[in-house]
Amino acid sequence: MTPQCIWAARAELGESPLWHDRLVYWVDIVHAQLCVLDPATGSRVRWTLPFAATCLVPAGAGRLIAASASGFYELDSFSCTVGRRIAPGVSPGLRTNDGACDPWGALWYGTMDLLERKPRGRFHRLHSSGNTDAIWGGFAITNGPAFDLARGLMFVTDTLARRIYRGRIDRFGLAGELEVFHQFDGDDGYPDGMAVDEQGSLWCAMWAGRKLVRLSAGGDVQEQLALPVSNPTKCAFGGGNGTTLFVTTARKGLSLKQLAAEPLAGGLFAIETQVRGAGVACFARPWVQHATPDNGTAMCNTSLGGNR
Repeated sequence: MTPQCIWAARAELGESPLWHDRLVYWVDIVHAQLCVLDPATGSRVRWTLPFAATCLVPAGAGRLIAASASGFYELDSFSCTVGRRIAPGVSPGLRTNDGACDPWGALWYGTMDLLERKPRGRFHRLHSSGNTDAIWGGFAITNGPAFDLARGLMFVTDTLARRIYRGRIDRFGLAGELEVFHQFDGDDGYPDGMAVDEQGSLWCAMWAGRKLVRLSAGGDVQEQLALPVSNPTKCAFGGGNGTTLFVTTARKGLSLKQLAAEPLAGGLFAIETQVRGAGVACFARPWVQHATPDNGTAMCNTSLGGNR
């Protein structure tokens, strides 16, 4: 499983990779860009948005929802146009960060302190009606959630504390208390964005750690994948077989010496794994579990094989 840089994009803060419509979508938060790669043709597009999107979730063929400090917006990814604002933004001094949809089509997202110091960040849940529930908080930097849709589990990260939590969810939100899933050491770096595979294992990008870590369903380290850059930010499964792990990275915070030593920092990487991703849910669409003909694994309304 050797990482390959498939786009040396030099993103300042690459984030939120998403396999949708047989394309890889991701954002450069600092430059307010939405980046799109077609692996089949090698075509690349950079779309400058009128706001700094921090995460993307699918909302049907050709449709995305982008989260930003100024609000949550519909995007038409085929025509590269911004649609309506479906919900307002966040309070001054905060910004949105990572996010994902639960099996009932609600978007769970985290907020964080702009200066990355004060524990003002919280996790929230945005419904298709535009209403938002505050779920849980008290963090300077939130990351996740990542969902194990088939098992009704959610993983969230307190990045500065180097800690991942796990909890059960239902249609009303959290179905009980969150528990510590894994505590990283200082040498590991900081846990950032995550993805779940079909076996229930959690893959986590380690900011300042130069690696991805795969944790078992019990929270133990199964394997570590080294990367040639310091700051991986998030991973997501996709590709034709659903086994490719796409990884965004960042140049932010690196010194000139580090940047010279890491020419691929800010690039988009791909890693061919031996396991499929667990699937991704769409905004405002209930997730439907069914058996697939090839391997009988649980899939959702956005197939990892694409829907275009």
